[in-house]
Amino acid sequence: VFRALVSLADELPVGTLRRIENLCAKSGNELVEIFSGIIADCNEAAREPVSRLDGREPSFPLRERRTDLIPTALGTRMDPEEIRLLLSPGGPLSLHFPGFEPRAEQVEMALAVARTIDHRDEGTGWQLLVEGGTGIGKSVAYLLPLILFAARNNVRVVVSTNTINLQEQLIAKDIPDLLKALGDSRVIDRDKFTFAQLKGKTNYLCLKKWEAAAESDDITPEDANTLLKTSIWLRNTHTGDRSELNLQSRELAGFERLSASGFNQCSGSKGGPCFYRNARETAASAHLVIVNHALLLSDLQVGGGVIPDYDYLVIDEAHNLEAEATRQLGFRVTQGTFDEMGDRLEAVVKVLRQSLRHANLENSATETVDMRLEETLMHLRDARIAWSKLNAELREFADEIDDRSQGESEVRITDGKRAQPSWSKCEITWEEFDRSADRITHQLHPIIETISQLALGKSSSLGEITPELSAWDAELIDLRSRFAEFVVNSRQDIVYWLTKGQRF
Repeated sequence: VFRALVSLADELPVGTLRRIENLCAKSGNELVEIFSGIIADCNEAAREPVSRLDGREPSFPLRERRTDLIPTALGTRMDPEEIRLLLSPGGPLSLHFPGFEPRAEQVEMALAVARTIDHRDEGTGWQLLVEGGTGIGKSVAYLLPLILFAARNNVRVVVSTNTINLQEQLIAKDIPDLLKALGDSRVIDRDKFTFAQLKGKTNYLCLKKWEAAAESDDITPEDANTLLKTSIWLRNTHTGDRSELNLQSRELAGFERLSASGFNQCSGSKGGPCFYRNARETAASAHLVIVNHALLLSDLQVGGGVIPDYDYLVIDEAHNLEAEATRQLGFRVTQGTFDEMGDRLEAVVKVLRQSLRHANLENSATETVDMRLEETLMHLRDARIAWSKLNAELREFADEIDDRSQGESEVRITDGKRAQPSWSKCEITWEEFDRSADRITHQLHPIIETISQLALGKSSSLGEITPELSAWDAELIDLRSRFAEFVVNSRQDIVYWLTKGQRF
């Protein structure tokens, strides 16, 4: 295996090898000596400068793109007899699925799905709830009528699942197998039917962030390891999806920092190579889009726009929807929430200062930004102190009103509990934190504006930092709003609680 890996490294461009050597040095990886030796053995004429992905942009899949689907003028109705025939012994599916066994429950479910999306029966209406036992082939039962209807009417159907395993099964096996069977039997034109998988922004790598981090001299060994794991993968991936990688817990955190999480504030959302935008565009032209419950609920929460518009929705693994709705539509804060935010802001400030030193700008402009950055860090220190104090007081309050000392327990925070004298201490400390946080925002806004102006017409990395600061500021504003609601401005339609036994 080692020899095979060295042989693979020998085939890499020198630019890639140099970047890997540099990242190995930053992460303390002992493989740096091996890559240094490989580089030394390279033909001098083959050496080329390190550039973005060594001059190679991501190889996005080339396909005809439509901005959206246009439904056919005359809707094609579902034929129950066709469904029965397709699922019958000797039918097209039995010829293409090894070990195919006709199942009455599968046929019954497929017919129910077909009637529902076709609105054929007044009693069926627009909604259908199915509880099916293990082994009846539920995925095929709903995919078959959905594919037929979407292909013939040129409409979009969304399928939401809870687990990644089911998503991958649908995308890699069930849907391609069904399309092959239907296409080979000339039931539909397989080449004109498109399907796609769409995930949340944090699942896709941001090329701008990756390049800025790889060029930075101030990254942690953990982040350097994440960059190492993605450096060669980036040359071959079509999706930029982290599920293609085997990342450990610390590397997952590093990937999230390099993800498309700040897409809405990024210039790459409108032009240039972008994995997340590519995934959205692919989904916008697809008949069938596979998402997860978290993304479905995020789309619901913001009133649409996260997922392309659709008229038909299937929720698979629906018994998990309630728990996911609690996570997605609720808001959970721990002491580590702001601690991690503070670490990220300090890291961005370091990168920004480094970029300013290398940008050859006027001294007055850099001095102004540097002064505001110092004040930002000062207010961040004050906010960290207040945040730590607030969490300690909340912990004391939870202990005071609930004397269970063993294990974790949830303590409901009601208006009656907020009326207790000890809660006023939490309110006072919250105001201290909120004032410091407001001062951070007050400094960040002119910094973002100044950096945006300085970055105009320049090829420096300054322009890559602005989206990160904007996204961080938006996250802070959201945290302040949510926590202020919890402490001083509670809503009657929201349930609040503290969990003992964890860092708040």
